[in-house]
Amino acid sequence: MDPVKRLSGLEAQSDLALDEKQNILRQFSNFMKAAEYKNIEVPIMDNTELFLRKSDGQLAPQMYSFRDPIGQQVSLRPEITTQVMDHYLRQEDNATEQKYQYQGPVFRFSEGQKIRGQFTQIGAEYIGGNGLSEEIELLGLASSFLSEAGFASYQCRLADLSLVNYIIDNFGLSVNSKTKIVENIQILKQCPDQAQHFAERLATTKITGDSNKDAYLSSAIENLSEAQARQVLSGFLGWVNGSTDEGSLGRRSHEDVVSRLIDKLRNIDSLDNIQQCLEVVGGLIKINGEPSSAIGQARALFQSQSYPLDLIEQFENRINGLAEKVPTGCELVVDFGLVKDFGYYTGIIFEIMELTTNQLIGGGGRYDGLATLLGANERVNALGFAFDLDKILEIRVEAM
Repeated sequence: MDPVKRLSGLEAQSDLALDEKQNILRQFSNFMKAAEYKNIEVPIMDNTELFLRKSDGQLAPQMYSFRDPIGQQVSLRPEITTQVMDHYLRQEDNATEQKYQYQGPVFRFSEGQKIRGQFTQIGAEYIGGNGLSEEIELLGLASSFLSEAGFASYQCRLADLSLVNYIIDNFGLSVNSKTKIVENIQILKQCPDQAQHFAERLATTKITGDSNKDAYLSSAIENLSEAQARQVLSGFLGWVNGSTDEGSLGRRSHEDVVSRLIDKLRNIDSLDNIQQCLEVVGGLIKINGEPSSAIGQARALFQSQSYPLDLIEQFENRINGLAEKVPTGCELVVDFGLVKDFGYYTGIIFEIMELTTNQLIGGGGRYDGLATLLGANERVNALGFAFDLDKILEIRVEAM
């Protein structure tokens, strides 16, 4: 009888690797416990919808999913953060902040790529905090643990999605266009010559999702010409603003507001508006380098657009606070073109790379919107990080 074919990406570990793995797990647990992060263990298998809600379906092709004997659609967990947040929301004391640490296997499949079917994650989540202090704490812990684990040279790349989101929101683009732009930041960064084609494609995409909210205004201009629609909406805005003078409404001109409102009500994002947005976004995402220089360039970009600088200053405060926490072996780099796999991130994001091997070993960020995706009535401040323990182990064993 022929031997059973082994599943790719699922291998046994030798004594040396297993002993070293257990050492790192104990080291991480003790390190995080000293910072008052309590252990949590979540099921290896859970409802498939739980994971799909977090990733907006992006994880679906990588998930090991099947129906259990009673017909429920279940999946081996592809990550752990979602289950930790779900646990938090189901607790009676979920109005208080909680700090969790976890460790365990996760399962992702990717045909034709060097991604293992199973690997071990270690990580932490800070849920329910109130802002700057927990970001500095968690990022500091993530970088400091690597120093404790014997890594002498690694890089932490950081960005703040709040800046990109502000730019897109300032142009009044639809949720659909905003999502597509954020999802394609890496492509726009690496291939800026594709921006025109990308803009044209977005401009032909029908917007969905806001029709009920704007139904009355939309019906009011449905059969009107462009000039007639402008006249109706100009009068409406003048009435709302308490003046019929066509001056400015906030930072935008009266005419600009009318143009964007017409596009929205007619379920389109204008090509010109998308192009202008991509030009500013493109200027931001190409900024990459030493923190003070990169932040200075971002500040200059915002000033050139007459944007308020509070988001820049908040990000700078985070970086300055983090710089005081990280070990000497950790290099901080600001890269506004940094993107994460999942669209639920809302603020600061980061990745950590080991520099002797140039391997990405971890990352994380802020995800205040995850709670509402899981059914909560309001957003919950939250951020976390996770390391790929198997990559850490591989680097450490090779260095022995």
